[in-house]
Amino acid sequence: MKPFLPLATYRIQFHKDFKFRDLEQHLPYLAQLGIDTIYASPIFQARPGSTHGYDVTNANVLNPEIGTPEEFESLMGVVKKHGLKWLQDIVPNHMAFHESNAWLMDVFEKGPASNFYNFFDVNWQYEDPVYKGKLMAPFLGSTLEEAVANGEVKLTFSEAGFQVQFYENHYPVSLQTWPELLSLFQENGAEKGLKSQELKRLSESFQTFNSEEISEKDLGGWDKLKSETLAAIKADPELEKLLLNGIEKLNKNQEQLLQILNRQYFKLELWKVTDQQINYRRFFTINELICLRMEAPEVFAEYHKFILQQVKKDYFQGLRVDHVDGLLDPATYLQGLREAAGENTYLTVEKILELVEELPTDWPVQGTTGYFFLAIVNQLFTNTAAKGKFDEIYARQVPDVQDFKYEEMVFEKKIYMLENHMQGELDNLFSLMQELELVPGTVGFSEQHLKDALKILLAAFPVYRLYTNELPVVGQDAEVLEKAFARAEKFALLLKKELNYFHQLFQGEKSTLPGTPENRLRFLMRCQQFTGPLAAKGVEDTTFYNYNRLISHNEVGDNPEVFGISIERFHQEMVKRQQLWPYAQNATATHDTKRGEDARVRLNVLSEMPEEWSRLLDLWQNQNKDFLILKDNVQSPSKNRLFFLYQALIGAYPMAGEPEADFLDRVKEAMTKAVREAKMYSNWSEPNEAYEEGVHEFTQQLFAENSEFRKTFIPFVQQLNFYGMLYSLGQTLVKITAPGIPDIYQGCELWDLSMVDPDNRRPVNFDLRKRQLTRMQKQAGNDRKNLLKSLLENWTDASVKQFTVWQALQCRKANPELFTEGEYIPLNLNAESAGKVLGYARKHASGWCLVLVPLHVSQISKPSVFPLGEQAWSSSAVQLPAGAPATWHNYFTDETITGNSSLKLSEVFASLPVALLISENV
Repeated sequence: MKPFLPLATYRIQFHKDFKFRDLEQHLPYLAQLGIDTIYASPIFQARPGSTHGYDVTNANVLNPEIGTPEEFESLMGVVKKHGLKWLQDIVPNHMAFHESNAWLMDVFEKGPASNFYNFFDVNWQYEDPVYKGKLMAPFLGSTLEEAVANGEVKLTFSEAGFQVQFYENHYPVSLQTWPELLSLFQENGAEKGLKSQELKRLSESFQTFNSEEISEKDLGGWDKLKSETLAAIKADPELEKLLLNGIEKLNKNQEQLLQILNRQYFKLELWKVTDQQINYRRFFTINELICLRMEAPEVFAEYHKFILQQVKKDYFQGLRVDHVDGLLDPATYLQGLREAAGENTYLTVEKILELVEELPTDWPVQGTTGYFFLAIVNQLFTNTAAKGKFDEIYARQVPDVQDFKYEEMVFEKKIYMLENHMQGELDNLFSLMQELELVPGTVGFSEQHLKDALKILLAAFPVYRLYTNELPVVGQDAEVLEKAFARAEKFALLLKKELNYFHQLFQGEKSTLPGTPENRLRFLMRCQQFTGPLAAKGVEDTTFYNYNRLISHNEVGDNPEVFGISIERFHQEMVKRQQLWPYAQNATATHDTKRGEDARVRLNVLSEMPEEWSRLLDLWQNQNKDFLILKDNVQSPSKNRLFFLYQALIGAYPMAGEPEADFLDRVKEAMTKAVREAKMYSNWSEPNEAYEEGVHEFTQQLFAENSEFRKTFIPFVQQLNFYGMLYSLGQTLVKITAPGIPDIYQGCELWDLSMVDPDNRRPVNFDLRKRQLTRMQKQAGNDRKNLLKSLLENWTDASVKQFTVWQALQCRKANPELFTEGEYIPLNLNAESAGKVLGYARKHASGWCLVLVPLHVSQISKPSVFPLGEQAWSSSAVQLPAGAPATWHNYFTDETITGNSSLKLSEVFASLPVALLISENV
């Protein structure tokens, strides 16, 4: 059976302030816009107060903060009423390390006897004896001893039983602790007579569990005994008071309390410990997210129960797999998910591909969530001819960065992350290597040199990870592995012998190597669960805040080293996309992007005016030098941070009028994140508040009343706004008509000038969007000419973008197979317009469409002058492909255009600066 295919997805971010019932009232508008599939953030029970849903605590129930089961059923009814489908984001890699995670709390209570003991990716036999049989809980603000002394960690008793409390968190004590505590309190309260005897009786009833070895038979009576005991204590106030007095006394005895704490299945630690030591796999470097062993069949089955029930009920027609790179064996996981969900389910994966990387074609999915498309279209709207000039500008403005090539900076930042924040992960990999007997016994290999070589190799990976589940590594994975070794040798010539050993380990002759082939493969696959997080933290979350030549390309999925691509390269990628991944999502903004889709294309306009950009930077440097703060010989903001700030302001400044009151506060919040992510003068572990305040004060001074900066900045941004708007319309049209499934991030049918999260997760004004769409729909039917004129005159209100989205989606809805199955055909333009216009056709059966989008717009028209008609296009023309019809309907303008072998661009762009033409016989 052919899988369900969305026509267009619309991403919704659920949280406590946007619930099921909130979406329900907006569904008519989304259907009216042309959306056919709701693309939902995780809706499962999450950490209380979660703003995103990726910190799941129970994947088998709905998040009560966003709605009840009844409200979900109501929502599903309205979804179906409007003919909509549902693409659900799922999170198989990790869960929240939190007291509301029942599986984890069961492990803390029952230890190895828990059914969930092996669900989490924990090394229970960690080499440090302090953690043997215990899970690190790295959430303290000090050492455990200090926290106990300060009363921050204590024992409590409630209707849930005995618990360890730290701050607002409560973890259950182990079942072995119950008889110990009851006996202790009985001894302390011996003078209480009968009540003491009752405690003694209770203590004796728990003796069955006073052992490290608990049988399954014994465990069967645990829940019943615990429940009965809690009921008995609750029914006897004197007995409860005796217990509470005992707990109060225990909490004052630090030595005794520490002894109790050290006998739990968790070990509370200072949160910073995990920079150097850790015994569980976490999501990136976030202690609060603990990873699952999803490769285990029982984990897969238990985690996906509710999800697959919704698929079976036809509530979920599609599943989006978050962080597929974190899984041990993504291919096997996806095959299992496909078998469980069925062939009719649309499957897509969150996967960041480098610009030269291909998604494995044997994966049973429809494609990725669209970061590759985002990068390609972003590069298309960048003037590649300006690369040399931008290199020169950046080197002059930020001299200390010019010595770094991008590849070298990426490597350096990955090494920094490994040594300063992921050293524990590196040590664990080397320990696994020893455990699997893969460390050579040959004289001449030191363990430290081998560990250093492993570190270099992990940092040298040119992509996020390999996907092989067999040796030797073949195909694209083999090519990537060879590149990794070549780069590693370049960065560590003195470790060539050790690197060659790793090469032999993964690709050499079986008979000459230590360890079994199974162990070598296990080690390689385990390494790949960390090259991805290392890339994310070293590149996206560090390098992207340090290499600031043109920050529109410091974006998830993109590559700042690449400075634009040719029209020919774009065509090649789209032809390939239609052949290999025609149903992958086309994204231009997500909840994870660094800046809004319209902010990026506005910044790209800088590449068309490098001289003016250079002149203004020199001017601003002189104008604003007195605002800089020098402390301890450190300038705040630094030159590199200043270069970033100016670009961030250009991208985020509103389309028209004065910024809203919170604009500078939003900029300051984004700059705080940028400064800490850069990790040069401040970071998340040890914030340099003085440096950050210097950045904030500088930003405030830029926009002070009568600021000289404002007098040049605002006119320049207004000029960029206009050209950026033209690119935004083009980007929008390409997203909806190129091979793939268009995805619209919530609210982005209007201008999206947001900064990095949480700024891009602000509330969406759906009422405004409804009003604008309703007004346009009424006018489009009987007065389209004046509507178009009004849209262009009032382009700053974003109606023109919403119109483009609405009309392109309606065209897609009316001609689904043309856009999902249609051939992609690059169009040729005559000499006058070559390089100035992107043109392509889509063809299916006898149906055709043409898409035409201007490029290099600043060279075509003056600021605020739309590139329309004869004045802009003169004799420019697009050649019609062989077999194409002569008569075309302009879907946006409702005009008819004819031409035998070509169409005049002056007619194509007569009323609107982008064009979607449909053959009359469609």
